[in-house]
Amino acid sequence: MNGITAIILLAIAMQPPAFEPTPAERAAIHSRIAIRSGSITLRHEHLGSLGKPVTTPYEFQFDGANRFMNAVDEGGPELYSPTAPPQAIRHVLTPIHYMTHTQFVHPSGTRFPAYVDDLRLFKIIREGSPDRNEQSLDHVTPFDARLVGFTPASLGAWYRNHLDMFVCGPRNTDSKIESVILDGVNATQVTYLTAIECEIAIWICDERDHCPMRIDIKAPPDPDGSQLIDSMQAQLEEFDDADDKEDGRRWFPRKIVQSRTEVVGASKNVLEREQITVVTASFNQPIDETQFTLSALELPEKTLINHRPAHGIRPEDLNALTAAGQTVPADSPLTKWSENNEASLTEEDMAARRKHVALVDKPARNPWRKRLLWINLIVLGVGLLWYRGANSGNRMDQNL
Repeated sequence: MNGITAIILLAIAMQPPAFEPTPAERAAIHSRIAIRSGSITLRHEHLGSLGKPVTTPYEFQFDGANRFMNAVDEGGPELYSPTAPPQAIRHVLTPIHYMTHTQFVHPSGTRFPAYVDDLRLFKIIREGSPDRNEQSLDHVTPFDARLVGFTPASLGAWYRNHLDMFVCGPRNTDSKIESVILDGVNATQVTYLTAIECEIAIWICDERDHCPMRIDIKAPPDPDGSQLIDSMQAQLEEFDDADDKEDGRRWFPRKIVQSRTEVVGASKNVLEREQITVVTASFNQPIDETQFTLSALELPEKTLINHRPAHGIRPEDLNALTAAGQTVPADSPLTKWSENNEASLTEEDMAARRKHVALVDKPARNPWRKRLLWINLIVLGVGLLWYRGANSGNRMDQNL
């Protein structure tokens, strides 16, 4: 799904919109933008290339431009490498800094550092900034949680998405508008073509806070006649919204199913399928401001900060965290990273960290090697028993 998304992003950059979005799309955007803060927990299920479902729970808190995200993935061959254990990752994004802390999770439940440096700090790039070492907002992991139901892209690409990428997205034709019934509900269907001739179709339910119920992206057919279709279908429910003056409720997706399908003639082949379930959600509720500070990362003792200049952070810039609202208490367990990449941790601590990293980065072993070894040993053992039995029989025949 990421390929089509990347192509559309390129088209957006190359050509400004020539035609205006429809009133139904504008109403959908305005309704979703009205969510200024909130807490969301969701469960993401992805059918990987090897056919094994991978489930990742996510936790979000957001307030304006401040975002907190916590995720624990299953690791293993479906995501990164065959040797990767589950990872617990926490992120904090503010208008000034991006902070991320990653730990691997042992089967026993024990957590250990994923890298020699646990906590990584970045400055957020500012428009017109000459500092290339600063981190661009287009490449930070904590995506806008309000994107649920607003994009058919794979969740792994959401950090590159924005609310008006498809709904109110740039188009190269007038939009076709139809009133339809979708899943027994009145909906407005909007269809338009992009500059690269991708067909975008959006079904918006005006009666349910103008939520999109379905979004399809049809790529131009390939020379061999095949065509890729990315699709998002949403099931809507009501959740708490403190700003709703009527009943304190807001429509929002409870579950969305995203898929990529290859169409060749009359045949359809589903290549990828993802399901996102919103477990809990509440909107426009006050969020504790400490949720966007270092304390939200729940850093363990002897956490090592990576604030090297390569990430746009100089040692003296740590004081800026306090100015940005990121308080570092005097009794903080953090250990500062020095200029020569050595830290005030003991050699024993550093050796343990390097050992964990080496174990994770080592080449994957073929699981069949051990099985084949056992099979060979069994065959060899059976052969020896047969040989001894045959020889014993021959000796008995000779004695008789």
